[in-house]
Amino acid sequence: KVAAEMEAQQLATTTLAITKLNAPSRDTLKTLAKAARLRIADCKAQDLDNLASAFSRHELQFRSPKLVAALARAGAALLGRAHVPPRNMANLVMAVAKLSSMCKHECEGTEELSAAVAADLTAERLGELNLRDLANCAWGLAIMGDPPRRCMKAIARQAALSLDGFSAQETSKLLYAM
Repeated sequence: KVAAEMEAQQLATTTLAITKLNAPSRDTLKTLAKAARLRIADCKAQDLDNLASAFSRHELQFRSPKLVAALARAGAALLGRAHVPPRNMANLVMAVAKLSSMCKHECEGTEELSAAVAADLTAERLGELNLRDLANCAWGLAIMGDPPRRCMKAIARQAALSLDGFSAQETSKLLYAM
């Protein structure tokens, strides 16, 4: 009941805090997910990042195609109307990809998010991503399926400028994505 009464930012922050502090019960996750879907249109970039990151921490014990679709569509809509900081965009893409990969059926909304990210990732924007975020974004787009070729080529060109700076995990994500 309390979660349903929270504002978007309060809900996102509380959800992230609960998931960082302990492994919440499935019922708690379901309650938070339902409240998140109701407030998703009110979320700012950091709120979407927090929600997606929180739920992706528990993707093995909690699967919700409705939540994935809501997060993906809200992210796509936000990218279409506002500047989304690079870190928030990369975290959202990676978390939605993790969550969608655990669903038995294709999750709706991921194509919309991929297209919005591809449209947003101009050469200038790619330069704003740090190496971890670049790798996470590439991996997330690949996991969500059929990323725009133009976008992946642009990511590859940007990554080539700093290959020696990537960690082993980031290099692995980039190679998987390409």
